[in-house]
Amino acid sequence: MSLRVAVSGASGFVGRALVPLLSDRGCVVEPLGREVSALTPDDAVAQVSAFAPDVVLHLATHFLAAHTPADIPDLVRTNIEWGTVLAEAALAADARFVSIESAWQHVDGADYEPVSLYAATKQAFADVCRYYAHVRGLDVRTVTLFDTYGPGDVRPKLVPVLLSAARDGVTLDMSDGEQLIDLTYVDDVARGIADVALAPTAPTASVVRSWSPVTVRELHARVEAVVGRPVPVRWGVRPSRPREMRTDWVFGAPPPGWQPSVTLDEGLSRVWRSLPAHGTTA
Repeated sequence: MSLRVAVSGASGFVGRALVPLLSDRGCVVEPLGREVSALTPDDAVAQVSAFAPDVVLHLATHFLAAHTPADIPDLVRTNIEWGTVLAEAALAADARFVSIESAWQHVDGADYEPVSLYAATKQAFADVCRYYAHVRGLDVRTVTLFDTYGPGDVRPKLVPVLLSAARDGVTLDMSDGEQLIDLTYVDDVARGIADVALAPTAPTASVVRSWSPVTVRELHARVEAVVGRPVPVRWGVRPSRPREMRTDWVFGAPPPGWQPSVTLDEGLSRVWRSLPAHGTTA
């Protein structure tokens, strides 16, 4: 019998890789879009429950590296309120609930030490999930992600920024470049999340990452080697953000049997080949 999986954030970067994978594994997938999140909590719970999901998979997030006071309502609404509604819907449907967490909640590998208000709201929702698991008996599983990358990523992330600069010959102003970044190719990320979500039993907490972080300077050199041309950079021009990863933040364990299959060089090559030519949009 096919598992029925309701997915928030299905149109996001990771969601666009995960939904086809779930379908390939025989699942019936129901994307939960903005129209559902705009309903009242009672109506949203009823609509999700009507789909009769076996799994509610919560990918949607509102990410900000730094915030202003005006950003607070959206951070709370998306990262805490909407997730709580979905946990309630999973409980009503007798479904398991899978939530995506961030390495930004774990500075220096601590159980909890936030980089930002974004990370703090993610942890606040982790505490909500703990309530649903320990008090209400909901099957809650979390997957923590570090950095993700791959073709079609329109987010202003470092990999597409570096590769676009290589294509266009644009000089980038960078920080000192000594901070670490742990990059996992999006197909591997999707596979790890699916493994956790679809298994009859799984650890309550898993970490999906490459486990081979590189410095930003090393990433820059890898990009130059892959594309075969210089990526012009001015180091030390931009200030470093507070609480960046200067030593590896080691915590948690990968899903059972999961390991990344796409090397960083191969992943960078795939993204490079997928970029539109300079001056085009497709």
